[in-house]
Amino acid sequence: MSAPSLQNLHLFNRLCFGGRLQDLDNPESAIWKEPASASKQLFGSIPSYKPLKSYSEEFMVDKSEFARVKENRKVYPNSFDEITHNWLRHTADSSNPIREKAALFWMHFIPVIGESEARVKPLMEIYRKHALGKLEYLFFDLFLNPNFMNFLTAVNSTKDSPNQNLAREFMELFTLGVNHYTENDVRELARCFAGFVQPNVKIQTLSLKAENQDFGEKTLMGQRKAYDYKEAIRWIIAQPQTSQFIAKRVLQFYVTTGPSAEMVEACAEVYHASGHQFQSLLEFMVGQSWFYDAKYMGNKVKTPIELLLQFQHQTGLRTYGLMCHWHLQRWLGQQLFNPPSVGGWPDGNQWLNGSVLVSRLSLLRNLLIIVNRTQPKNGFAYKLHSWLSHYSLRLFRWNMDAKFDEDAYLAALEKHKISESHWLLGSGASKLSAEEQTSLGLSELLQHPNYQYC
Repeated sequence: MSAPSLQNLHLFNRLCFGGRLQDLDNPESAIWKEPASASKQLFGSIPSYKPLKSYSEEFMVDKSEFARVKENRKVYPNSFDEITHNWLRHTADSSNPIREKAALFWMHFIPVIGESEARVKPLMEIYRKHALGKLEYLFFDLFLNPNFMNFLTAVNSTKDSPNQNLAREFMELFTLGVNHYTENDVRELARCFAGFVQPNVKIQTLSLKAENQDFGEKTLMGQRKAYDYKEAIRWIIAQPQTSQFIAKRVLQFYVTTGPSAEMVEACAEVYHASGHQFQSLLEFMVGQSWFYDAKYMGNKVKTPIELLLQFQHQTGLRTYGLMCHWHLQRWLGQQLFNPPSVGGWPDGNQWLNGSVLVSRLSLLRNLLIIVNRTQPKNGFAYKLHSWLSHYSLRLFRWNMDAKFDEDAYLAALEKHKISESHWLLGSGASKLSAEEQTSLGLSELLQHPNYQYC
């Protein structure tokens, strides 16, 4: 059996955070099939939605981390690190993370700064539950989430004083884009979105207060009607420009930062015709010949989350612990539910700047050095080892935990006659010299500039 094709590795990189090492031993795995059959198998085997389970007590050599987390919570009482930790662990272990990759897209496209664990937890589940479904249901649930609505200053907006921020951002950032709506549309949509309140701070769902709602007629996008908030959302989504706008953002996230007008138009037509079903858009996208064009393979800079998860899928290494994942996100420059602005995170080469680039090039290699801890971190043996072995990594080692079976990783590739450069870099391996393709090992390849791309 030959190595997985470059086209198939490309499919897995863009759709599933890379191919999984353990799938190589399964001859029926989609990794061994040609792209058309592989994508059909992948979309046909997406796990049904289930809320995240807790991974918090996993791989604890000692209980010292719980004490550290407790102290950290005193400094950061509204920390939601357990939510992002659970998602990262779940996604790393998922046999088919298409849903989670789509959820990451929505976290990019509709970014929200988290307020607390109680509020971020239902928000994360909204992204995951509706990741592959219809756009309107995603927005219906987001509009009832206090974290999302507070972020856009939409709670307690009234018919007498409707807040325009949500209406403007909804059209400009989430549906239509700049210059595709009027100021009158903003005013009228703000009236549609008035009335949301949180009757009880312990209940993480908003409700509508009748006396604050505007039940009158509004003229929205050229149509006059007594819209409620759901009807208004549906009407904005129904505009062809919404499909165009979202299709372009999907292509920028999954394919290339510069999609052609023809690519956008084709995807927008399918998305619109499907009733804005996200899975339909993805299935169409990966079925197009241009998706596998050589110019789109190995050209997309991985986001920090993609970098971390693809590394774990390809090698079988697993990172563990709340503090570990909190620091990994911070050092790589992308903390989920902490975007730099309402516009979200950067993309493309903007991820390859300054100290973040240094972390991207060194962090994965450093994880290989500190893996498989056997001593409690608060014990003398561990502290002595930290001083004597890689002294410069003592702070990194204190915050990180990971497990890795390097022998199993190398054995899997050897068994199937797959070079490390082909498996890790895909089409990027062709940019190496013939000698580098065979001589560079895991540590060197992880630090190679081509590993920053997928």
